[in-house]
Amino acid sequence: MTNAILAAHVGRRPDDEIASVNEFLRANEVGGGEFRDVSDYAGGYKHLECRVYLSAFNHADTNLIIDAVRQASWRDVDMVQLFIKEQEEELFALRYCGSPKSTRKSVELAPDQT
Repeated sequence: MTNAILAAHVGRRPDDEIASVNEFLRANEVGGGEFRDVSDYAGGYKHLECRVYLSAFNHADTNLIIDAVRQASWRDVDMVQLFIKEQEEELFALRYCGSPKSTRKSVELAPDQT
């Protein structure tokens, strides 16, 4: 099982970009997964400042999931982030970031900070 979180722009619906991602996934038979917008289920009385999509894939090639996100014509590519957690992993990892200015950093908490 491959779990995925995709964060993107705030934009109008329907999202042509996510339709393109899901079409790529179907065409390449990537583990039966499809990204679904879950943005309206978070934030309480406030609205998220991004769109959030979730998906789960069975026996998927993670590189194809990344390719599906990368190939879409995002309006605000700088806001696109894809986090992946494979079945045996405990944490999600950033696997794609659309911003060329982004720097990836690891954060470790000291035992007294957890």
